Amino acid sequence: MYSVAFHSTKNIEVPENIFLINSSPYTPELNPCEQVWGYIKQRFKNQCFENLNKLKQ
Repeated sequence: MYSVAFHSTKNIEVPENIFLINSSPYTPELNPCEQVWGYIKQRFKNQCFENLNKLKQ
């Protein structure tokens, strides 16, 4: 299994019903959080809000 050094271990036991899939280290399109940030950036770019309440509205 390939992963970032601080996210890997050699002492892992993977259950039989779990399949690990290798992915590239730089794949933001596969990270759900990146999808959320993409939506936020698209929806709110070039906007200024007076305060947090205005943003929430």
